[in-house]
Amino acid sequence: MTAAEDRLRGRLVRGQAGDAAAYRVFLKELSAHLRAFLRRRLSGLPDEVEDLVQETLLAVHHQRHTYDAGQPLTAWLQAIARYKLVDLLRRRARSDAFNDPLDDAIEVLAIWHVSGILIPAVFGAGVGPRTLRW
Repeated sequence: MTAAEDRLRGRLVRGQAGDAAAYRVFLKELSAHLRAFLRRRLSGLPDEVEDLVQETLLAVHHQRHTYDAGQPLTAWLQAIARYKLVDLLRRRARSDAFNDPLDDAIEVLAIWHVSGILIPAVFGAGVGPRTLRW
């Protein structure tokens, strides 16, 4: 174990015993470690890091009673952070599946506009290349 892990573990154990000040310092120091851990893994999604740090801190707070002081703290914390990261990626994958990029639709409409053939079929009778404004 590293000195930082020992220090964090000691503060968590004291927090579990009722020392609110030690627990507050634990959460503050943990947030910096989590931010660095998640920033490395979410380099393509920097806007998500802070939200995920907060979700992970909340999960740590709710699950603090499951921590075994005889086990390494970092393994327990990183497992929680990884689960939260996977949850985020699953949520994003589901929401991205429902969002088709508009570029494809714009290209199709541009082709229809230039050809002038399919516009009446798509937009109704009386609509042609001269009546559509782009």
